[in-house]
Amino acid sequence: MKATFLGHACFLLEREGKRVIIDPFLSGNPAADIGPDKLPKLDAILLSHGHGDHLGDAVALSQRDKATVVATSELARAGKVRNASPELAAVRIDGGDVAPLAAFLRSLNEDYR
Repeated sequence: MKATFLGHACFLLEREGKRVIIDPFLSGNPAADIGPDKLPKLDAILLSHGHGDHLGDAVALSQRDKATVVATSELARAGKVRNASPELAAVRIDGGDVAPLAAFLRSLNEDYR
């Protein structure tokens, strides 16, 4: 597996032609090495919580690539992220399971309600 740090909390994981991005805050991020328009097609987007510096470009990227979104149930229930399940359950992504965990911080602010 190849892991590439893209800035702040964002990582691109690549394995056997599949791509997963974690916390895609790229647009407007001075620490980002790349913009969302330069990313290859994504298979999944993992979100740790709903703060803007983690959610970032998730909505646009999920729409662009029809990527599966794995997020906390709170974030999925807010309805701002497409392709995210409001149930706290594991998602199988090509041979591996990804499970969102409960975030023990306030993960939504007024911008995401």
